[in-house]
Amino acid sequence: MNLKAIAPKKSLGQNFLIDKNISRKIVSLLEINNDDKIFEIGPGTGALTSIILENNCNLTAIEIDERAVIDLKSKFSENEFPNFTLINQNFKDYNFEKSSEKPLKIIGNIPYYLSSEIIFKLLEADINIKCAVLTIQKELAERLVANANSKDYGILTLAMNMKANCKIEFNISPQCFYPVPNVWSSVIKISFFEKAKQIENYKEIMKIIRLAFNQRRKMISNTLKINFNKINYNEVDENDKAKIISLINKRPEQLIINDFVFLYNIFSNFSKIK
Repeated sequence: MNLKAIAPKKSLGQNFLIDKNISRKIVSLLEINNDDKIFEIGPGTGALTSIILENNCNLTAIEIDERAVIDLKSKFSENEFPNFTLINQNFKDYNFEKSSEKPLKIIGNIPYYLSSEIIFKLLEADINIKCAVLTIQKELAERLVANANSKDYGILTLAMNMKANCKIEFNISPQCFYPVPNVWSSVIKISFFEKAKQIENYKEIMKIIRLAFNQRRKMISNTLKINFNKINYNEVDENDKAKIISLINKRPEQLIINDFVFLYNIFSNFSKIK
């Protein structure tokens, strides 16, 4: 691991994993099979890359740091590793191509400050993803798996619930990284639902969720007031009216994803979501 050639940059949120055993444990969660298509986010010094390439799989890695790209190309030459593709680009700007091919398995020890943005990008991607194994800040991991009526439950939790199951596999001590971060990390595994089982109208439902959580201590009768006011209750089924009444004076953290799906279906019958 060439830490001298790639001194960690604070501006890129770089904390390099230096524990080989932990690296192997992370990669094992992908359950790599021959000819799997793996996509690595931010390979850095290649802590995970080298282990992934021990398998007979196709690996594409995307790295923003030009120093790391030069180092990785010298370690994993095209002649020796023909199934390895390295892209020098910011992952935020990367466009996944729509594909009906074998689903991707995604992996990455990702910067803490970009973790939420990266996870949202994966959830919104219009591609076939089987799973994602990510190392993130422990605090964020706990938000992803939070239950309703808890302080950690929120927008990201509900977004995840629409597209996938998320599990915290294990935690990592700060001492396993260089430089040593001030927080513990968690390795999560996101197992994506098949397309048919994912909730439709993800982006529109997310609009409602974001509006509701914009002032999370207020009841949704206030935060979603514009949408509630456009309902013509004369056209609403009695069972649906009862459901609305049961929800309207609750706070957003008291609602599960099916409640927000229900509200979307009601609101969209009468107006565009605002």
